[in-house]
Amino acid sequence: MQVSACWGELNSNQLFEESNSEFKTNTYYDLASLTKVILTSSLLVETCQRSHLPWDDFFATPLSEWVDELNGSVLERISIRQFWEHRSGLAPHINIPEILTKKDFSQLRSEDFSKTSRQAKWKNVLDLILSSTNHLGDSAYSDLGFLLIGLGLERFYERNLDELWNSWKKDHSLRTDDLIFAKELSPKHHVCASEARHKSFEVNDDNAFYLDGVAPHAGLFGTAAGIAKWMSVIHEWVSKNDSMKKWIHQDHDSADRFYYGWDRPQNPKESHAGESYPADLLGHLGYTGTALWWTPSQSKFGVLLTNRVCPAANKENAKIIKNLRREFFSGLWQGTLKEKWQIPKIKSGSI
Repeated sequence: MQVSACWGELNSNQLFEESNSEFKTNTYYDLASLTKVILTSSLLVETCQRSHLPWDDFFATPLSEWVDELNGSVLERISIRQFWEHRSGLAPHINIPEILTKKDFSQLRSEDFSKTSRQAKWKNVLDLILSSTNHLGDSAYSDLGFLLIGLGLERFYERNLDELWNSWKKDHSLRTDDLIFAKELSPKHHVCASEARHKSFEVNDDNAFYLDGVAPHAGLFGTAAGIAKWMSVIHEWVSKNDSMKKWIHQDHDSADRFYYGWDRPQNPKESHAGESYPADLLGHLGYTGTALWWTPSQSKFGVLLTNRVCPAANKENAKIIKNLRREFFSGLWQGTLKEKWQIPKIKSGSI
């Protein structure tokens, strides 16, 4: 398993990096669900700011105002915030390319979808979500909700997500090569392998793969240092805009795990955020073995990237990554993580 980490204090010189990768800290990882908070949340907050609406009013807007097809469905009155915080009642996941092609995902190739336009792909995504949602269930972490947000953003701006993201990065002084989609990768990027069925330049997530790697719930690739830069940008951006401070300054009366697109740890004895974490901790995890956590009040952060799905996702690797995350982040919050972290040797089922 390859591992890269970056940690320290945002907007300071106290940044440290370590990696066991052949290419050290210049290794790009499939960030999986970190895409949700990095890309989609950034674009949503930007849209709120540009709307000049009060924060609460903007996020109370039904997503059906952006996606007409939701009108007349059970999702008609579900707000942007409810989708954003995984409170829509949608199912967690459906495998869109397998349903469409009736092929096992491991056998799918990009040419299976190459003749279908992006507009037609989004129609297929939307039709399948609506046809599989006869009623809303209990709140659950849902890729489907974020897919609908991404479609809404593309409809609202009449631009693709990759165009929106590259414009956002330019406006906020991030490099072109920071946090990019699979289609923007090239041989100059040292990409960490994921599951065996994938080339190194293919996104691991099945539904993101169907959308040519450009999706709102998964699809970004990046380095640990690139994510640290993004967090520094967010910290400075929000601090200068009172109307956006709710995004990172939490309402502690809310016990919900998900908060404006962020994940929040619930149990220090079990959480992947480790022990002794600060009360205002925000972050996210990614299926491929990625994680970011930060405390806005202290500007302290940690990013841990791995390819735990290589050569395959299994229970053994799931145990390894949880142990690794808990060791790294506990050390960060407890002040025992040294300037040069000694990445543990990873053994079968343990570290």
